Amino acid sequence: MSGTFSTSYDNAITSIAGLLSTINVHNNYQVTNSTTATLLPTGSTIPRDFKANEFEWYVQDSWRVKPNLTVTAGLRYTLLQTPYEVHGQQVAPTIDLHQWFTNRAIAAAQGLGNQPEFAFAPSGQSRGGNAYWNVNKLNFAPRLAVAYSPDSKTSIRAGLGMYYDHFGEGIVDGFSQFGSFGLTSTQAAPSNIFTPDDAPRYTGRNIVPPLPGGAPQQTVTYPAFPPDNPNTTGFTFNSNGIDGQIKTPYSMAADFSVQRQVGKGWTVEAAYVGRFGRHLLQQRDLAAATDLVDSKSGMDYYTAATLISKFALANGEDPGAAIPAIPYFENLFPTAAAGGFSATQNIYTGSGGSNACPSGFSWANRPGREVGAPFRLGLIATALANGGESPVCAGLPPVPYWDPQFSSLVAWSSLGTSSYNAGQLMFRHPMSHGLQVDFSYALFKVARFGFGH
Repeated sequence: MSGTFSTSYDNAITSIAGLLSTINVHNNYQVTNSTTATLLPTGSTIPRDFKANEFEWYVQDSWRVKPNLTVTAGLRYTLLQTPYEVHGQQVAPTIDLHQWFTNRAIAAAQGLGNQPEFAFAPSGQSRGGNAYWNVNKLNFAPRLAVAYSPDSKTSIRAGLGMYYDHFGEGIVDGFSQFGSFGLTSTQAAPSNIFTPDDAPRYTGRNIVPPLPGGAPQQTVTYPAFPPDNPNTTGFTFNSNGIDGQIKTPYSMAADFSVQRQVGKGWTVEAAYVGRFGRHLLQQRDLAAATDLVDSKSGMDYYTAATLISKFALANGEDPGAAIPAIPYFENLFPTAAAGGFSATQNIYTGSGGSNACPSGFSWANRPGREVGAPFRLGLIATALANGGESPVCAGLPPVPYWDPQFSSLVAWSSLGTSSYNAGQLMFRHPMSHGLQVDFSYALFKVARFGFGH
């Protein structure tokens, strides 16, 4: 058989034999009371009805200060209730995930591990519990505009306004579907961990083969804790989080223009237009690996990883190249030093042997390692720490990099910003002899930023 046909052959055999190379399972539970939920059969759904009240009022007035000067001012107030499920089919983390995420970063910057486990429990206003996030009660949006005409051919205008978004429904819908552990959660057996001998077989449309991590619970008792060791039990636990300190997204719009009549019926106008977004919604992984700092040298992981990666690229990814010692790896992985080579050298080449970590977990024997990409060593160290072998490499705190419960915990947070700045130039001539002329030119710059630890 031609080697170029091997992929097509494998795909055909996989389909004929009913091999499932990867499995994604969405488990739905129904909350029966404040402490218990029951698993629903595969394919069934939970009717969920969400409710939220929104209130707004607006006042505005104009003052003709002079015949050629007018000032307009207004104020809009917006109150958005946090959406909630009216039948009580709602759970939320038992801690403030925003603060939890912040504490992870603070601890990592101090060379410490602070990743406490947390649970989920029924919540929501229909149960008399807390909302997903607190209502923002200070959403006042002022407006101001000025129009001035110094002479009969010139007009000057300026305006500034603040505008709040109506938001929340999409966040709650996504969290309800994919992030409510103990109510709705996803288990995934990642690709390429099965062989034809042990891969699950397709037996029916609504029959889900058991995952390596075990079958889902038939009942859930609250508070419900997600399982530990998502990176080492053969499956990953992915979920959506919810930021308990979301702010209402808003934007500020500004404009300034000068218009002048020139020639016979021609007008020319130059304008500036700007719009600046704040508290914009942006997704981030709250369970992302921490940038652990070596308290002895003051170097953080990403700096150390950048140094070793640049060295690899500069030397053609030659595993035999002699790399200078990097304090980060020497201090935090001292037992990786072996055979007359530094810890940095052995981490770089993957030849630390059983001395890479005191557990005997060999970095050299880990599949998929890449020269110049030692972050996998941090994954191994965390996996071993989760397994009760902490501290793993003498210089590391317990659970040093990865969160022990989640492979990913994606959440919407209001930390994004944006800016739009534009200069505009316009020439106009009204209809004359069946011809109207308009010419416009705009030069603008758009930027969007997101901030996080």
